[in-house]
Amino acid sequence: KVFAGLRRNSHGDGTLALPGGHLEMYETWEDCAIRETLEETGLNIKDVRFGHVTNDMMKDAGKHYVTIFMMGECVCPDTRPQNLEPHKCHGWNSYSWEELCQFAARSNTADENDKDGSPIL
Repeated sequence: KVFAGLRRNSHGDGTLALPGGHLEMYETWEDCAIRETLEETGLNIKDVRFGHVTNDMMKDAGKHYVTIFMMGECVCPDTRPQNLEPHKCHGWNSYSWEELCQFAARSNTADENDKDGSPIL
């Protein structure tokens, strides 16, 4: 399962997002993933490794991000995330990979009049 939360008050408001944020100066990708996950969810993670990278151009928002996806395991598998930044996230839930793929497929095929209120990626 993967923990994801509904974004609030930012670009992508109302869409699912993984814990994350901006790199601090001289911070490694692994250290950033560990720090951001702890800050946003209270979860300690281990075995952090590169997962994927995307080139995200958001012309309407005037933003361009290179998003680095890192993967890791919870140090304590029974621990559940806390919503430590409620001004940025509506809350955390766990999703299977299949559920995330279904959300993504729906968001890629739905137009503005066809969305059913489900979170999208």
